[in-house]
Amino acid sequence: MPLRTHYLQPAKAALISAALLAGIAVPSHSVGAQSVSSSLDVGIASGSAFGASPSALLLQPALRWDHPNTSVSAQASWLASPTAHMDGDASIGGRYYSPAFGDFRFELGAGAQRTAGPDVTRSSNALEGNANLSYAFGAGGMWLGTVQRASAVAASRIPSADPRSAASDALPGHVQAFNAGTWRRLGAAMLTASITTTVSGGNDNSFNSIDPNNPASGLGNGGAGGDTISRSGSVPARHYSDLESTVYWSRGPLALDGLIGTRVSTSYGQRSTWAHAQASWALGEQLALVAVGGSRASEPAIGRVGGTFFSFGVRLASVPWLARALHPGARSTASSFGVRAAGSTRIIYVHAPAARTIELMADFTDWQPVAMRHASNDEWQIAMPIVSGAHRVNIRVDGGEWTAPPGASTVQDEFNGVVGLVVVP
Repeated sequence: MPLRTHYLQPAKAALISAALLAGIAVPSHSVGAQSVSSSLDVGIASGSAFGASPSALLLQPALRWDHPNTSVSAQASWLASPTAHMDGDASIGGRYYSPAFGDFRFELGAGAQRTAGPDVTRSSNALEGNANLSYAFGAGGMWLGTVQRASAVAASRIPSADPRSAASDALPGHVQAFNAGTWRRLGAAMLTASITTTVSGGNDNSFNSIDPNNPASGLGNGGAGGDTISRSGSVPARHYSDLESTVYWSRGPLALDGLIGTRVSTSYGQRSTWAHAQASWALGEQLALVAVGGSRASEPAIGRVGGTFFSFGVRLASVPWLARALHPGARSTASSFGVRAAGSTRIIYVHAPAARTIELMADFTDWQPVAMRHASNDEWQIAMPIVSGAHRVNIRVDGGEWTAPPGASTVQDEFNGVVGLVVVP
């Protein structure tokens, strides 16, 4: 069932954020290879992508539960300014990751989303389902995926004098997208490249094309590139295709995340190019500074307006959760592995860009899987009393296949499998 549309008053949003903030004060809960984490971003945002307001208060709470084969997340993004009610997007969704079949893996996802705020032509509620088939090879791979979205457009809250109010009638009730991409890990960096084609249509109301750079276009035959449906009620299909490339990199307390994209074809009007970047600097295990800026593409199929934007604020988190999730279909892989002494114990650490979970099994765990702890940015750790000498070790990232740690020598075990050989000082 679609989410109920309503306005979020500042007092109500403050109470919800305060409740989440209280949850952040409690350390993340972890059992086996599953964990619960939460975060809250508080800052100031500005830019043409956020409408007419020169600046606004930005609140972005998030909650996530991760398991090697399942993840569930909920997040929201609320904007408030002196000239507008506090309102914004909210979503909840889950994802299932199948066991690896050789180098192949299948993923299924579903969720509900409310799209609102000053950057959309009209608020809407939607249900969404998606599927991806990925193939991994070495430190990279590729994927194919599809997304199906069914939405209900809410009553307009934009004054009739605003041309966006009329343009919002063009929002379709059904949107489908097809995407293909590739990913590659280079050291501590994760790179992706993808192409996504979005096809929309299905409203019985008017459906005009919307210029990505001018939401008021498409209003009747006079709109730029406008195509009004015939009086018989037939709805012409509309599409646009985007080519995007992303890079994620982290070292120590710093995490950088960038994206560049271009609209290679469209029936909505003009093509466009966009780019944005995010920088996160951890001040501790639960506090970080976050700056985001650049431009973004319009999304005519859901009525989102493109433009420039900038935000700066602080992030409070139950764990050092700074990384943006990878594109669905892409997989994280371990980039480095090591052991260091800490008194009478040894700390084993693994770096893996944007990983959800990491498990370890070895001769010193009686070959029983144990979950590693998310320690900082992309580093995962576990402290154990391990005797010095050579040990056999395997790790598993995000529920994938068990493999030898990066940089370790490999040997065959008694079951004709391959394990890593690690020397503990």
